[in-house]
Amino acid sequence: MTSVLDYDNYRNFLKDVLQEKIRKNPTYSLRAFARQLAMSPSHLSRALSGQKRLSVQSARLVSQSLAHSPEEAEHFLALVEIEGARSDEAKNKIIGRLAKDKRAGSRVVALETFRAISGWHHFAILSLTTTRGFRADAGWIAKRLGIKPLEAKLAVERLITLGLLEKTPKGWRAVNDANIETADDVGSAAIRENHRQHLELAVKALEEVPVELREFQNLSLSMNFSEMPKAKKMIRSFVKRFNHELETNPGQEIFQMNLQFYLLSKSEKGRA
Repeated sequence: MTSVLDYDNYRNFLKDVLQEKIRKNPTYSLRAFARQLAMSPSHLSRALSGQKRLSVQSARLVSQSLAHSPEEAEHFLALVEIEGARSDEAKNKIIGRLAKDKRAGSRVVALETFRAISGWHHFAILSLTTTRGFRADAGWIAKRLGIKPLEAKLAVERLITLGLLEKTPKGWRAVNDANIETADDVGSAAIRENHRQHLELAVKALEEVPVELREFQNLSLSMNFSEMPKAKKMIRSFVKRFNHELETNPGQEIFQMNLQFYLLSKSEKGRA
């Protein structure tokens, strides 16, 4: 079943709900969906296409019509409110509410949240809080990560606003142990930018980090396209296992692992 908790955009959620209903019943239509949501077909069509924004009142009715749980209803309303937010401050407060969703040892954040923290140093700061001798000081953080003090200060403020970092009597603490993920197989400029930054850091590490403190591997193999889902599953499973077995709290330093797996050859013309 389609769950709104897996979405960062309410339009995409409603479109997928409609598609799921059509798969189950080919005679189901946009008009039938609009009737269920107590909305005119034209209103629903404009809302799904982005020509019209749902009001909070309409969102509540839609949520009730879809029999959302209290948690799902809160999430759905937050997604609608984000679109109507008139300032970045108002938007960040709503994103902070969304970011408090904790799931099975990790937190799957909405893309709106990820866009705000896509810079690599945000995640490094969260991990840095779990190291021995951590100091809740932007200047100290800046020196440890090789960034500007202002960058560190703004990043800490942003992480606190989004509910990913919290103040404690001993300083700052990463909420939910800083295990943060985005949804799988989602195209996003913010995610691409984050990966690009890490590729640049890897190139720098190749030249500057001693060989005993780094490990780079390359592999080229012949494989069928049909095996891609299996390959992705194996890589994701490895990353989770690697993190589970080696993460230490408190640790000594922050290490970064990047895995790149992609189509290298150019398909011959006419071949699927």
